[in-house]
Amino acid sequence: MANSLRDLDPGKELPPAEFRDDRTPESQSNPRLNETAAAIGSAVGTAARRVGEIREKFTVIPGQAKAEVSARADQFRESAAEKIEDATRQVKTTLAGARTRAQTNLDQLSSQAYRMLGDARQAAFQKLAHFRNRVEVMRDEEPVRLLGIVAGTAFALGVLTRVWRSNGD
Repeated sequence: MANSLRDLDPGKELPPAEFRDDRTPESQSNPRLNETAAAIGSAVGTAARRVGEIREKFTVIPGQAKAEVSARADQFRESAAEKIEDATRQVKTTLAGARTRAQTNLDQLSSQAYRMLGDARQAAFQKLAHFRNRVEVMRDEEPVRLLGIVAGTAFALGVLTRVWRSNGD
């Protein structure tokens, strides 16, 4: 080997490398080192093979073929846009129909509930009027019986109130 870097002339070739073999037999037969080196070599080989496969799959598209691919892509894009617009129209139509049906059903239920409320109110007024008539007839024709009914009802309510208060304690 050269004595120093000063002895080297940049215009000349570098001196040949000197290899020394100062490895011991133990380092040459280290199984872990060999396994690690084999794993690294295998990984590098697999990566190189995959890069080669990828290069084979990708080819350069010539100018005319590139234009055809671009035209197909444009057609596909336009077709997709039309399908999306059709689907959007169908959804809007379906929603409008559902809204109309829901509003119709709501209107029908509302009017039915209003009619039922009116019928219930009318029935209650009729029953109240009938009860008033019966009380008036009873007051005029059978006053003793009416007093007996009122007294019996008051007694029953008094007993129930007493029982209820005694159970509450």
